[in-house]
Amino acid sequence: MYTISKFSYIFHLIDDYRFGAYTELARTAYQRIDYFKRERISDCRFNGFYRPGFVDEFDLMIDVYNEFIDNIQRVYKEADFGRKISEEKRQMADHQKRSEEFIDRVFAYSANNIVLRIDLEYLKHRDTPPTLERISKDLDRLLAHMRHNPGFNGLVSYLLAIEYGYIRGVHCHAFFILSSRDRKPSKHIGHAKLIGEAWKLVTNGDGHYYNCNRDADEHEMNGNRGIGAIAYYEDELINNLKKKVIGYLFKDWQFVRMADGPCVRTVRFGQVSEPYPGAEKNRRYENNRPEGSGAEDMRNSQS
Repeated sequence: MYTISKFSYIFHLIDDYRFGAYTELARTAYQRIDYFKRERISDCRFNGFYRPGFVDEFDLMIDVYNEFIDNIQRVYKEADFGRKISEEKRQMADHQKRSEEFIDRVFAYSANNIVLRIDLEYLKHRDTPPTLERISKDLDRLLAHMRHNPGFNGLVSYLLAIEYGYIRGVHCHAFFILSSRDRKPSKHIGHAKLIGEAWKLVTNGDGHYYNCNRDADEHEMNGNRGIGAIAYYEDELINNLKKKVIGYLFKDWQFVRMADGPCVRTVRFGQVSEPYPGAEKNRRYENNRPEGSGAEDMRNSQS
């Protein structure tokens, strides 16, 4: 019910964005509620710890909640949302399949890699919330900055997924994959920080970031690590990267698209070069090396 009281804030964005089917379903159901009820609900100070100050406000909240659920059932049938939701599920499944093929190509080209995950967003004190167009252009600037700055040598490829969240607004889950031949694997947190600072630079100080590689050790203890140093034969880590780390991005319930205006790609895959001739044969040889070599050597490498 607390969420319903916030719907008026969330759905004011509908003029600029068109959300996924789940959100569109909720929006349509909400807008069928009487306008004056919606206005009163938006004024209620309701949270998980305290009841509203007046009993009639609480009764109104219950009434609106029940009406909202009834409207969802009606709208779902009237507007064929079942088909729309199925289409988006298929599209998310396609993105997931494409991302797994992307990771396979990355490790076919570069055997030992450093996977960086960074959440790129904007500071919350801004008067005008950033738009999809703004973040798309800022990402273009970030990629151009990385291409022309020798401090980012060794970039194999990248994956960018733009989303919208109620608290964070427009933001991007970014993956950058570096070759361990050119970068020190043990410094993966510093590599990610360098990209995050570049994000702040290209956004003229409006940008903010979270360095997910700082949590790599915790994920290691939980058996979920899919970032940091990963070698081509570490099947468990690669599977974590595909299913748990990148798989998190393709949630069918959060599917943001522009309603009108220029096309903005919310999922971007960087190009991956073709493997060097003979690379597969060399890796079969390396995979039979004595115990003690491999990924552990890669993490401890000073080159």
